[in-house]
Amino acid sequence: MKRRSTAVLVAALAAGCSRSEERSTATTTAAATNAPDASSSVHRGVLRHVADATTFQDCVTGVTWPVAPEGAARLAEREALEAGGGLVVVEVLGRVAERPEPDHVDGRARMLVIDRLVSSSRDVSACAVAAASSMRLAGTQWDLVELDGKAPSGTSRVPHLYLADDGRRVRGYGGCNNLSGTWATDVVGPAGGLRFDDVANTRRACPGGAVEPDLLRALAATRRFEIAGRTLTLFDGDGPRARFAASPR
Repeated sequence: MKRRSTAVLVAALAAGCSRSEERSTATTTAAATNAPDASSSVHRGVLRHVADATTFQDCVTGVTWPVAPEGAARLAEREALEAGGGLVVVEVLGRVAERPEPDHVDGRARMLVIDRLVSSSRDVSACAVAAASSMRLAGTQWDLVELDGKAPSGTSRVPHLYLADDGRRVRGYGGCNNLSGTWATDVVGPAGGLRFDDVANTRRACPGGAVEPDLLRALAATRRFEIAGRTLTLFDGDGPRARFAASPR
């Protein structure tokens, strides 16, 4: 009887230890992640961790974001370090949000907050395959093919935009003047919110019927974008305003 009681006690203690270990593991994992925000979505890109700085470059758009030091950032960084060279392709659940940044001009910067690390791969070519299926928002010259439902005309050169992959500067040609300004997006995928700010031209006198004023108004009204293959469409609150094609150059 005593032997059976002892065996039962040992089994109970072992089961209790096992459950305690499971809870401990679950607690550790939970501590390393954030509860997904309503704006969180799944993104795939190259994570780089070099000299205590971590960045994420989206496979499709080419936009690069600094990674906020919270949530599952450390798990992702560990994957990059273990892969060698501080480079790994990851799929994450996350969102772009403002976070304190002492080195930034106004003390804050837009960063990718990784709520959860979904998967990782040391095969960096996996990101190149994803990029090949759709053009990148940043780092691509986008030639204007349609503005407010009409093809642009009356210009000696094709109006175009180029969004730098630092997620800030935009430059281009409006059909008469060179354009420059800033851009920002709250997403890192092939569709989502987009805005252009302080887009100005070089003030050269333009002939009547130039598309440039309408293009500037369309950019100021832009609220989101979509990329399908080699076509970029900009939308305001009511519908599409401008369509661009990736330049063959």
